[in-house]
Amino acid sequence: MLAKKITTIALVLNVLFFSATINAQDLKYKDFDFTKEPPVVKLSDTEKKESAVILEEKRGLQYAYNEKGELGFYYFRFKSIVLLEDKAIESFNKIYLPITDQKYILTLKARSISPAGKIKVFGKEDIKEIEEDGNKFAIFALDGLEKNSIIEYYYLVQYGVRYWGTESVQGKNYIRNEKVEIISPKNLLFRAKGYNGFAAFTDTVDGDNNVLRAEQKDIPLLYNETFSQDEANLMRVEYKMDYNTYNNIGKVFNFAKAGQHYYEMMHHDHENAKRHCIICKKMKIET
Repeated sequence: MLAKKITTIALVLNVLFFSATINAQDLKYKDFDFTKEPPVVKLSDTEKKESAVILEEKRGLQYAYNEKGELGFYYFRFKSIVLLEDKAIESFNKIYLPITDQKYILTLKARSISPAGKIKVFGKEDIKEIEEDGNKFAIFALDGLEKNSIIEYYYLVQYGVRYWGTESVQGKNYIRNEKVEIISPKNLLFRAKGYNGFAAFTDTVDGDNNVLRAEQKDIPLLYNETFSQDEANLMRVEYKMDYNTYNNIGKVFNFAKAGQHYYEMMHHDHENAKRHCIICKKMKIET
């Protein structure tokens, strides 16, 4: 039992710390910025009926080693949205950030573009911290929005390392174009799969990185149905760390290892309980 636990810990440590000769990796999106010229938007008749249209959304999930050989996880998100109704302005005039400690917000920028072409830029200095129902949030507000305005924003934040996860790529607004990218060092191989109609991933190599990419066009908004589990029908992406090729470690997580782990936990406690009962009976102790 102890030997197997030590082996599991060693596998995780070999993922988190890479001792081979490797340079600190650059973050792909650390220097991302808006295009100099605002987007020229031409909406179809169908799109004009929407409250808002997400012109483009891009998500980048990157795993990278730092100069100490420690693995980090970095999450990038970019959105470009045209607002067609007042309720869309109310929905998007505040942007909630997925992190409260600002030291983990590496880059952050937003801009609004009025129908007349006036551009207003917002940055990290505009972040405010609020508390709702006992939960703390970091937000920044986009003021002065009007119908047919375009808003764009992006951020890059650092999280604790995630070995698996889910990205919901469908919501309350129509999405014209959605891109998801998972970037990992050459020794870490990931698997990703889209569900409920989301596109399949392609697997490529870019320098010292493995890259999984998928792009889906024309994602409809998800309508709420009474007595229906809406979340089950959401387009989503699920991903997990699959292999670590360093020192031939092999598959990181699989159902066989998970099953063995939970079996040992359950039966280990059961055997302890049985031995405990036998000893108590011999000592005539009531339990």
